[in-house]
Amino acid sequence: MLKRIGRPIACITLAIGILATSGGCASGRNGPGNPDRIDRPEIEQYIRAGTPNLYELVERARPRWLRGRGERSFLLETEIVVYLNQQKLGPVDMLRQLTLDNVTALRRLDAARAGLLPGASEQHTEGAIVVEIVNR
Repeated sequence: MLKRIGRPIACITLAIGILATSGGCASGRNGPGNPDRIDRPEIEQYIRAGTPNLYELVERARPRWLRGRGERSFLLETEIVVYLNQQKLGPVDMLRQLTLDNVTALRRLDAARAGLLPGASEQHTEGAIVVEIVNR
């Protein structure tokens, strides 16, 4: 009898341990909403909190967007690139120069999707952060 009860309890304990160390479900791990997108309502929360620039917003809301995997080979260095709508701005430090005022959304693109953006083929892009602003 103990063997039958012990095995399911061990499985449940293992499952709880895995969930605890992995941070639970995907949506909760990266904050509200989509883990690859930050929309205006969430941006407004950071405006109210006094967040001065987009770098700090991303650092607080989706920190994994800022972490690259480093070199993919011995010779090729990769980087995460920032775009303003469809215009390439440069490395992630460019986010420090952008305020939250006219931003409607931010999107994170993986390397495959980032490689399709204008100018991305000039380097080995690991990913991109696309800042969408209101065009007036």
